[in-house]
Amino acid sequence: MSNADILKSRVRNFGRVSQLRILATLRLDYDTPTDKLKLLPKLLEDIVREHAQARFERCHLKTLGESSFQFELSYFVQQPNVNPMLDLQQAVNFRIIDELRRLGVEFAYPTQLVYFDRRRAALDE
Repeated sequence: MSNADILKSRVRNFGRVSQLRILATLRLDYDTPTDKLKLLPKLLEDIVREHAQARFERCHLKTLGESSFQFELSYFVQQPNVNPMLDLQQAVNFRIIDELRRLGVEFAYPTQLVYFDRRRAALDE
């Protein structure tokens, strides 16, 4: 990159950043009862707030996906060094797994249903 390009550009020094945002998508099975789905935003907020170095931003049922309900969780890590950030993210993820299992909520797997019409297949033979 030339000096002229650098002078024309905005340079960000991520070493000076005081916090980093973590954005996570949780895909949950369509068999999940609505009452349990409604509990999730507050439950995920509480999990993030358990950690002093984390600042909760939001959690919403964002999308009715092809094969799952998709929640988006956003929070900030106050200490953006890589290892502490990943440690915190891992701790939050383990708590989410524990709580979803406690509630009996399943993560979704990409699925596709295929219907086979035997009558049509018999006519084609």
